[in-house]
Amino acid sequence: MVTNDEDGEKSFCDIRCGVGYNGLAQDDDPRGWQGIAMSNSISIPNTVELNEENFDAEVLRSPVPVLVIFAAEYRLAVSDLIRKLVRDAAERYGGRLRIGIVGLDSHLALAQRFGIDSGITFLIFRDGKLVDSAHGVMAEQAVFEMLDRNV
Repeated sequence: MVTNDEDGEKSFCDIRCGVGYNGLAQDDDPRGWQGIAMSNSISIPNTVELNEENFDAEVLRSPVPVLVIFAAEYRLAVSDLIRKLVRDAAERYGGRLRIGIVGLDSHLALAQRFGIDSGITFLIFRDGKLVDSAHGVMAEQAVFEMLDRNV
């Protein structure tokens, strides 16, 4: 989903959880984390938000490969790296790749289905099967190498 900001420009950060564009909470907490009020909805342009109800339809029955990013919701909300990765992947692969995100906090059962308990995890599904995975923070180039092998 691509969203537009107040000026009609495409936005790379449309967070519907009380977090400002720079990823900091709306209060003046100098650490930027305290006071983030997470909701069950994290929106990153060019992605589909996945949950237990839509995962099989959106991922396992997808006609194109799907990169699924599992991460804590606060990380999804504030990570410029994830937003940049998603934007660059959408530009690079166009309609040949779908990107889904799963907030670990709200969808623990879905994460447990794939043995994920914390951190950031990248899974690639093709033809209904898990074909590649990586756990932890990765350089964008490493993610693209994984995608190139599978898209």
